[in-house]
This record gives sequence, C-alpha cells and structure tokens, in this order.
Amino acid sequence: MAYQQQRFFQSITNTLTRKKIRKCREKLGNGHDAELHFTVADLYQHLGENALALESYHAAVRSLLNQGMPLKQADSDNLIVLYKHILQLSPMHEEIAEKLGQEYLRRGLTYRAVELHTLVTERYIKHGEYQRATQHY
Repeated sequence: MAYQQQRFFQSITNTLTRKKIRKCREKLGNGHDAELHFTVADLYQHLGENALALESYHAAVRSLLNQGMPLKQADSDNLIVLYKHILQLSPMHEEIAEKLGQEYLRRGLTYRAVELHTLVTERYIKHGEYQRATQHY
C-alpha cells in the first residue's frame, strides 16, 4: 500500500513539474532569460531528464553571455553555478571546464582554477587518458 501511495505522489509531482516547465517555456518564448532557462534545467534534472537539463543549462549560459562583457559580479556568480551544474551532469566536458577555469581566473580566484584543473586531471587519469591529464596538469 505504501508503495502505491509513493508512486501516486511521485506521479502527481512529475505532472506538476512538467506543468511548471510548460509555463516557464511559455514565458520564455524565444527569449534570453537566463533565470528561466536555469529554472527549466533544474526542473528537468529533478525529473531525471539530464539531456534536457544540460540543454537548458547551456541556454542559460548563452543568455548570460549575450549580455556582453564584463559581467556584473552577480551574473559571474550565476555563470559559475551554471558551469558547475553542467560539469555535474557531464563531468568530462572539457570546454566547460576550461570556461569555468577562465571565469575563476577572471575573478581572481586562482586557487579555484587550480582546484578545478586538478580535479579534471584526476578524472582523466581515472579514465586512462594520460595525455589529456598531462595537458590539464
């Protein structure tokens, strides 16, 4: 009985989450609202639809970067969070790791850039990709 209740509530939650996604997408249209893209990405991730979440995180990044440079500190903070979310879903995404490292350096957070490249290096070593590990190291 408890299992049936759990599945029932999960079904309701999924339905409400999809409804929220539709509403956000309607508001978004073809616009460049990074916050809405971020919300949609989080909702997709909640549903376990990681490919759609990644697509929405990337759209949020593009929306932030379309504002031009230099970014305000709050936008830079959001960009860093977005890059981290992408790397969480796609840990071997070298381009995003590089962009995150560049944003850390741009902000003067050298120690975080070093930590990031060390982490990427360890991932490459774990996967036996020693040439790439050496490049990051």
